[in-house]
Amino acid sequence: MSYCVSEELPSGARGLTAETADNNQTLGPVDQYCAAEDIQSKFTAIKDTLTKVKLPANLHLCESRQSIQWLDQTAFNILSCCGLNAETTIKLLSTIDEEKFDEESLQQLFSVQLAQIRYLQEG
Repeated sequence: MSYCVSEELPSGARGLTAETADNNQTLGPVDQYCAAEDIQSKFTAIKDTLTKVKLPANLHLCESRQSIQWLDQTAFNILSCCGLNAETTIKLLSTIDEEKFDEESLQQLFSVQLAQIRYLQEG
């Protein structure tokens, strides 16, 4: 899976919804600025920078495949990916200082969520 995201998301691109964008139900300028990078690589890089951030046990998704039937493996994989993205978002939010919430922090949050959306679109 390859997805794209730009280093700098223009402030005018944030906040657009499908209703306010073009007739193709895309995010307009957001899609235009997502042509340079592989979003999965971006997500992996963000996730790797957060390896030392520990979450409480009640915020972890159980990843045990025990008693998951073969026919349910696809659904389990999708839920695991969404759980990983949610954990990454929570870790990222826990590291952001509210007084220093900047464009880079927004871009990282956007990248994690975009990676999840792209995964679900292709899945």
